[in-house]
Amino acid sequence: MSFLLAVIDTNTKSTNALIIHGFFGVPKIRRGKLVSPKPISQEATSHPKNSAGMRASCYCRAANNAEKMNSIDTASSVPERSKEEPWYWINETCDHNLEVTFQDEAESEDEQEKCKSKQILKLRLKIYGNPRPLQRHRTSRRQHTYNPSVKYQKSFQEALKKVIFDFRGESIDAPFFDATEFLAMSIIFRMKRPKSHFVNNKPGPGRLKKKSPSDLSPIRADVDNLIKFVLDSMNGIMYEDDRQITSIHATKLLDNVDQCGGSIEVYVRSIEVEDVEKLLESSISIIDQDTE
Repeated sequence: MSFLLAVIDTNTKSTNALIIHGFFGVPKIRRGKLVSPKPISQEATSHPKNSAGMRASCYCRAANNAEKMNSIDTASSVPERSKEEPWYWINETCDHNLEVTFQDEAESEDEQEKCKSKQILKLRLKIYGNPRPLQRHRTSRRQHTYNPSVKYQKSFQEALKKVIFDFRGESIDAPFFDATEFLAMSIIFRMKRPKSHFVNNKPGPGRLKKKSPSDLSPIRADVDNLIKFVLDSMNGIMYEDDRQITSIHATKLLDNVDQCGGSIEVYVRSIEVEDVEKLLESSISIIDQDTE
């Protein structure tokens, strides 16, 4: 009597099969599921050549199926993207990618000298690109832990460093906000629209269909994971550690600006103890202002 031993990995949909011996027919694997074949008569497997040939054939087919499914998984997990095309970028034609307000604006006229010597009160910056959530760390087959979002975070950080370099005129040697400062932050996530929202599937200004969803529309990405992506990516560049963030407000919308390709607007402000009451009042007023 003979059996088919099949090992199916439900995570990667890859299948490894081992034929021990047998008078059962060749199994078929469809989308990771094992389909039972019709039994083969004892006469067909009684001859040594037939039995050996069947075992070899079954093993080769199972191996080929596993190899195909593995290659499909690998191809689908790695998005196609040109190396010259970043995930995040800044608008080179805009002079206001980064706007900074200092504690005392009147003491210095030179913006670069002011940035080096003055304490920053608040800033605003905008980075283009589709906002992405921070994904959970995963474990590979070799038991190595890795961050699936690392390539997107690196692109975001490169755009952030370029904004700061263009403003300061030199590479950053320390975060904008000192480790002793407490910060309040507001973030606006403008999510990239799919091509189906545009006339003839061609994105562009004025090409949105009338029936396309409005700004407020169900979007897959959770706002808390979008926030985590930004906060984690700014560590060591905007501030020492995201533990300095004391208050945060985030808004998630579909992009309606220009090409509707998505963007992230960040507003950061240094706060003191005397600002807490105003901060609480403003946070509550956002919800209550239209209920009266």
